[in-house]
Order: sequence, then C-alpha cells, then structure tokens
Amino acid sequence: MISIIIIQYNSQELTTQAIDSIKKHLTGNYEIIVVDNASPNSDLEQLLSAHQDINLIRNKENYGFGKANNIAAEQAKGDIFLFLNNDTIVKSNFIPFVESCFENEQDLGGLAPKLLNADGTLQISVGPLPSIVTEFWVKFSSNLFYRKREPFLSYFNKYYSTCHDVDFATGAAFFMKKNTFEIIEGFDENIFMYFDDSILCKKIKELGFRIHYTPEFEITHYGGASWNEQITTFLEKHYRKSQLYYYKKYRPAIENFLLRIYLKLANKEMD
Repeated sequence: MISIIIIQYNSQELTTQAIDSIKKHLTGNYEIIVVDNASPNSDLEQLLSAHQDINLIRNKENYGFGKANNIAAEQAKGDIFLFLNNDTIVKSNFIPFVESCFENEQDLGGLAPKLLNADGTLQISVGPLPSIVTEFWVKFSSNLFYRKREPFLSYFNKYYSTCHDVDFATGAAFFMKKNTFEIIEGFDENIFMYFDDSILCKKIKELGFRIHYTPEFEITHYGGASWNEQITTFLEKHYRKSQLYYYKKYRPAIENFLLRIYLKLANKEMD
C-alpha cells in the first residue's frame, strides 16, 4: 500500500484539488492522509464531507512541514510513503510503476517524479544537495540564464528526459519506503520548513541507498505562484533560518563559515 501524506495550512481548496486528482487517476491500494496544521481559515468538516475515506489529522498548532509529516507517518498503514504537497495535481496512475521500482530495486531509498509548473513547463526539482558551491552557482547562473536561455533550457530538457540517480529531490512529491523513513527517524523537526527535504535526502544517501529520478510519470506542482508579499517575507525568514541550521549541522564547518560571510556581505537577514 502507498500512503499519500498531504500537509495543509489554510489552502484547503488546493488540498481538495489534489485529492480530486488522486481519486481521478489512481487505482490500486493506497490511502490518503491529510494533516491540517491548525488552519484558522479551513472548513475541515466540509473536507471530510466531500472525502469521507481520507484520514484527517488535526494538529493543535502549526508544527511546520517536517513534524506534521512525521505525525502522519506514525499513523500510515502503507509500506511506501508519498510525501505530496497540497498544491499538486496527479496526472496518471503511478502506483504499479512505483510499487515495481521499490520491489525490484532493494537499494532504492527514494523516488522522485518529473514535476511541471502550472503552465506545463519543466520545474527544476532534482540535483545536487545544497552546498556553498550550489549557493554560488545558483546566484551566478540565474543572471546568466536570462541572457542566454537556450543553452540552459536545452541542458535541463535533456537532463529531465532520462532516468538517473540524484543526490537531492524536492519534498513536493517524494516516494520512499516506510522502513527507510523509520531508520533515519523521519524529518528533522528542528526545521519548520525548507531544507527538510535536503536533510532527508542526505540521510538516505548516508545509509547507502539510492535516490532515483524518473520522467516515467509527471505531477503538476503550482509552487508559490499565489503567495502575497506578506507571506513571502514570512517564508524568506524561515528559509534563512533553516538554511543556517542545515549548514551548521549537516555541512562542513568551512561551508558554514563561508555562507555566513557571504550572507553578511550581501546584507542578508540571519536572525
């Protein structure tokens, strides 16, 4: 069985769309677990009325992404987990393929599908683990990308059109075995949001397991297209806090030092 775990905070309309897409396309043995992080503006009774077969967990406070997923994992009945953002749309029945992958590849620790933006374009979702090298490369390449788009687009389209192992995959849609999740003791609950998927992938790799990307099926991920300025500021603060924690605990000391120097020179908030 695949346990599909969805975390929501306020955005119940997106959650409903995600569940509708799951039920439209999936056949086979699966369950849906929705964790509400104490949303003040959600009608949970309406959600249950529309989808009586889901397992709804109501947290008393907003625990963030990692802890909410850990709470759901404790109740999950499946031997495979799918951590799925609520702003996603399932496009096909992936269950037979996913079950076959984990059954036939014993060293498979994580599986990531191809993600698309709302307009159908490719979404960058896998690659190397965050490091000081990737931090600088992203800053450099983002400026270059807008001047010379074609070489970048050609590379990414080729990269995302084939199956291959990766070091990192986003937590927006990520499959892994329940026993692997339990061995690494789930998500790091010291992080409210951001970099929790990086830590998860790092722990999977350290166990000697593979993380595999496949374009065999696609999931649409809306991302933060509808965030307003106030929410974006809130998220940026959590991003920086989680980034500093990740570098301090999970990266070499020299990288942590260089990151802090860089942020200071760039006048980035570090509180």
